[in-house]
Amino acid sequence: MLPPDFLAADLWGLSVAAWLTAAVAALMVGGLIHGKVGADLVLLSGLLALLLAGILSPSDALRGFANPGVATVGLLYVVAAGLRETGAVDRLTAPLLGRPRTSMGAVARLTAPVAVASAFVNNTPIVAMFLPVLSGWARRCHLSPRALFLPLSYAAILGGMCTLIGTSTNLVVAALIDAHRSAPSAADATPLEPLGMFTLAKVGLPIAVAGLGFIWLAHRTLLGAAEQSPDRKDSDPKEYMTALRVEPDSPVAGRTVEQAGLRHLPGLFLARIERPDETIVAVSPQQRLYAGDTLVFVGAVESVVDLQRIKGLTPAADEAAQRLQGPRHQIRLVEAVIAASSDLVGLSIRDAAFRTRYGAVVIAV
Repeated sequence: MLPPDFLAADLWGLSVAAWLTAAVAALMVGGLIHGKVGADLVLLSGLLALLLAGILSPSDALRGFANPGVATVGLLYVVAAGLRETGAVDRLTAPLLGRPRTSMGAVARLTAPVAVASAFVNNTPIVAMFLPVLSGWARRCHLSPRALFLPLSYAAILGGMCTLIGTSTNLVVAALIDAHRSAPSAADATPLEPLGMFTLAKVGLPIAVAGLGFIWLAHRTLLGAAEQSPDRKDSDPKEYMTALRVEPDSPVAGRTVEQAGLRHLPGLFLARIERPDETIVAVSPQQRLYAGDTLVFVGAVESVVDLQRIKGLTPAADEAAQRLQGPRHQIRLVEAVIAASSDLVGLSIRDAAFRTRYGAVVIAV
């Protein structure tokens, strides 16, 4: 910790503490732009540097974490993760997003529900929750995800301006106003009215409507067309086969193939359904799925990975199923290519001791 007299010393019109703070802030901005280190580590490192230098006291350094606005945003991340992991996001958004055929329809179907939802759930978790849904939905509809990410972000920002809890900035300002009103000196200061749930709506709602209209009309000019050819393949062209079993508690059990969202998958198709007493090939969209069914898919690697997000579908191989039991967020699906010079060439999976050697399970070849 640097001596207080040194920190208070004047240097070119500013104190040493001010110059050090500016230097730390510049390094933090550089770290965020560089992107090689996580934003949380960059910001916490800057906070720690100011704390160790004596510019911030421990109470000042920890005060931000006790802010109700910050705590609220953190809890909303937990809610968003729960909705994503349980598959509730997919079930809630599927009827809203549908299958638009034009760029205008896609942007309108995406931004309207996001703007409404972000007015009542903080906009940052909303964007984090919709990103994985948006990627899969765009591929199914033959749209470019890159032309939809920015409208998603701005729709969440516009919707968040309409209510108190829509954005973390509103929550922080509301907490500061409450602290000001309860301070002993508040009686002599200009009174500030507290922010209610819809205090900002009279200004935020017209801005949100105008902003959404601008996005709908100008997105194609500014961001390019969202449509892409159905024949375009962004993923690896190599075909990949895998079998997934429908678990008893799966939301797809009892639904048809089309209702379960397993039809018109990008770069992927349901080749057959295997049951103990029969095998169904040339699967119809109206074919009903039941618990215990083994679904055999063939397609591109990236599309097979998307199937892992569907709750209740697990790898059908007994060895893989046993190994993959556990929290879904701890499971990683990796594609590996055997080089011509590899010592694995010519060996079976068992002979290669793949699980012992690499700590992984082969679920498809």
